[in-house]
Amino acid sequence: MHKNNSFIPPMDDDVVKGLFGNRKDMRHTMRLLEPILGLQEDEFKGMALRNPILGRRWKGDKLCILDIRVRTKSGIVVDVEFQVEGQKDIIQRITYYLAKLIVDQLGSGNNYGRLHQTISVLITSHPIKAGEPGYMNHYGVCNLKTGKPFTDLQKLIILSLSAVPEADDGTAVWPVLKFLKCKSREEINMLVLSHPEIGPMMVEYEKMTLGQRWRAIRDEKEKRRRDRVAREDFVRDEAIQTVARRLKARGVSLVQIAEDTGLTLEEVGCL
Repeated sequence: MHKNNSFIPPMDDDVVKGLFGNRKDMRHTMRLLEPILGLQEDEFKGMALRNPILGRRWKGDKLCILDIRVRTKSGIVVDVEFQVEGQKDIIQRITYYLAKLIVDQLGSGNNYGRLHQTISVLITSHPIKAGEPGYMNHYGVCNLKTGKPFTDLQKLIILSLSAVPEADDGTAVWPVLKFLKCKSREEINMLVLSHPEIGPMMVEYEKMTLGQRWRAIRDEKEKRRRDRVAREDFVRDEAIQTVARRLKARGVSLVQIAEDTGLTLEEVGCL
């Protein structure tokens, strides 16, 4: 739970999955991915969300749960991962995801020619590779001597929010990335004024975070109520035990004390 319940960052795990993983409304998913992937417009018209769980194919296989998994019209598989906290093994993890997404496409007897391109998009609050230019970098399998691509079956795109400039750089992806790195509601409001196309995304964000804030406030109130009841119970029990001790000191019988205070004979005997 966020310490400051008045603002939940757009990169919150529940927020990004709610915004970009909504099967009933793919607008925000397409707005995010269109400028990142650079695919033909027709690919996005047939884009659909897929199960983010990559199950175990054999005993001992590792289960993988992706953030968001989509498939384009022609079959291109796209995994979108959002990373807020730095992880030392993030490169190994994202590489493993890419491999699993390739393996997951084929079953026994399937022809290798059925494999479709797999793209992992990693949006991170922390730099992954020091010294890389800009905030969006593309990686693939290539000839290390010439740099010529070997295959386009596997591709990784890393977007570092920390490197996104504060001023609009004129790219189609900047407004969405700027939205994701906003640290206050005021920042979001200012962004929507200059980029009204982000308006629907902000509205959906407000709906989700309002629910989260309401639940946080409700939970906090319930916690305070329980704490108050617990304190009242403690004070009442202490008062009853004090009276019982005084009666016991005066020589009143244990049975009589139990009847007068509501304590059990065992409880009175232990005082």
